[in-house]
Amino acid sequence: YKHPEMTPEERNELWKKLEKEYRPHLDYKDNPFLNEGRLWQKQSHIYENPYYYIDYCLAAVNALQYKAFMKRDFKEAWKSYMEFSHLSASLFFTELEKKAGLMSPFEEGSLKKLVEGLKD
Repeated sequence: YKHPEMTPEERNELWKKLEKEYRPHLDYKDNPFLNEGRLWQKQSHIYENPYYYIDYCLAAVNALQYKAFMKRDFKEAWKSYMEFSHLSASLFFTELEKKAGLMSPFEEGSLKKLVEGLKD
């Protein structure tokens, strides 16, 4: 999403790099299509429902924010969660987070801030 100008070849290289880092056990040497880093092209969700994969991450980030929030102030965290749930279908995601007092995971540094809040 950050680099829509990337060519298919650049995307292939990035996919290969990520697979080597996160799935080093995979071996595609007998499959030229996959060995060139083209598995992303088979993932229809990338084209048809681009937020399908990221949606799980966004939900996890919000859940972790509530975990940290509950440690600080359970009553306020519950109140925020109920507000979040009540408004869930009426606002865009980032507006909903703001209304509930949550950080947007799209903002620079938000994940680092979240991790710091979970350390205690």
